[in-house]
Amino acid sequence: PEGTPASKPATTPGSTPAAARAEVPETDREMMEREMEAAVEELVKQSSELWKAAARQAAAAEASSFNKEMGHILEQATLRTTLYTAPSPPVPGEDVTVFYNQAATVLAGGERVVMHAGFNNWSQDKEMVGREMEMQ
Repeated sequence: PEGTPASKPATTPGSTPAAARAEVPETDREMMEREMEAAVEELVKQSSELWKAAARQAAAAEASSFNKEMGHILEQATLRTTLYTAPSPPVPGEDVTVFYNQAATVLAGGERVVMHAGFNNWSQDKEMVGREMEMQ
């Protein structure tokens, strides 16, 4: 009817119709907030990548150290199971029995083993050279 105001979309106080909102330019503050959020997200991503790289490097160093230590332990265990004496250590002037595990060496499967041994840093006149070992 004539004289009545033109109808407007219903709005609540403080709200803007959708069409009007799309046309409102972004404020400097909103733009700065968005840029700040993007910068923080990028910084977190870069920090995460740096942390992962440092963690990988530390893990590799620890694994290398562990492998060296285990190699030494295995070497010592192999020596102990390959060759040992009774008594241990040998007592000067006393008999000694030498135990040798041929199966734990490159001589595994061989028919005989010859021991070449000496004492007192090979300075004695009587060396134990070329003594055949009893295989048990």
